[in-house]
Amino acid sequence: MIKTRSLVRGIGQIGVLLLLSAGAKCGILPSGTMPSLSPASTSRPAATVALPTTVSPGIPPPFPTTVQQETVTGETSGALTMVTGWNLGPTNRTGFDHNYFDDMAWSPNNGALAITTFGDNMGLIVVYDVSLPEPLWSAETGLSYSIEFSPDGDILAAGNIMPGLIQLWNGRSGHLDLEIEGNGCRVGTFLAFYPDKKTMLTGYDVGAGGENPTTFVNSWDLESGQCTGEVIRTDGLLRAFGVDRARQWAVAAVLNVQAEVPEQVEVWDLPTRQRICAFPGTIAALSRENGTIAVFGDDRRRIEIWTVAGCRLLNSFRIDMKPVSADISFDGQMLALGGDGLQLWDVVTGVKLDEFDEVMSVMGVAFSPNGHHLATVSSAPPGGRTRVSLWALAP
Repeated sequence: MIKTRSLVRGIGQIGVLLLLSAGAKCGILPSGTMPSLSPASTSRPAATVALPTTVSPGIPPPFPTTVQQETVTGETSGALTMVTGWNLGPTNRTGFDHNYFDDMAWSPNNGALAITTFGDNMGLIVVYDVSLPEPLWSAETGLSYSIEFSPDGDILAAGNIMPGLIQLWNGRSGHLDLEIEGNGCRVGTFLAFYPDKKTMLTGYDVGAGGENPTTFVNSWDLESGQCTGEVIRTDGLLRAFGVDRARQWAVAAVLNVQAEVPEQVEVWDLPTRQRICAFPGTIAALSRENGTIAVFGDDRRRIEIWTVAGCRLLNSFRIDMKPVSADISFDGQMLALGGDGLQLWDVVTGVKLDEFDEVMSVMGVAFSPNGHHLATVSSAPPGGRTRVSLWALAP
């Protein structure tokens, strides 16, 4: 799943575009070694939010009404069959609303699904074992714009821009192993592990509303807790960012209203740090395995399918909804779209495989790495609940 930003942040309308400047200034917190990470520091300056509360497996969350399972089995519309679901919200123990979805991430082993939501300058991370009726753990954090599992699934990283941290959590227990602040760098709103899980990329932008909007992608050494420098710099505000599993290339969607082509998708070679090519559009979804990119057309009623190899346009087809979320399967064959309902499309033929009209708006969609399941996050009206659903895909 490619990382995108919300269209209107703070009122629960989630999309693939954002006009909000990213990042928070940062410094260094105590370093550790990985995979045996050093304990998180307790001596850092007081922040605007309390240190996260962690929950061990099998222990109910400390805010009882926040996470409730809602088992709905057998609901089907053909290619999609609902397996189970969970409700988030409406409030946590401090009374803040956590209805607004931010990001979701699958563990590479397909067994764990992490969701982050926000409300009133507070964030909530919930991690599910999709085979169990209750969450593995949950934690209250600052605003976590992006979450990502390490390649082995042992670590869940959160880009926490309030108060400006990269947080590294134990993916199974929910223990906060390490917090990292930058040294002249900024903590970005997009995260990507390298295969060795010792290095991470973060993406952010500066200059929203100014004359020189600029996107930066930095590299971090997670063993030392140091920002090791700039990998990418390009004009425009960063709308979406993704990398392949081998970390050979990166794809960024940038917005620059002063440019001849305001919305542009750029493909970068990470080893050489050179831009390979660029084409108009805004990223909807990216397959990290084969480099297939789904791009929204001008009116968001058209999908273009591109490939990283040579930046070639493979297909283009019209859709009958205005999506606010999208994901492409790891093999690059299927595209899921969320909005006022849920749709499944064949990327190669441009044929709609299935659709399901949900009552609530589908704000997030994510295929499991093995392609057997699709996770969705749906919103309820203000004061209602955020629903996480797990769907089985027909063979």
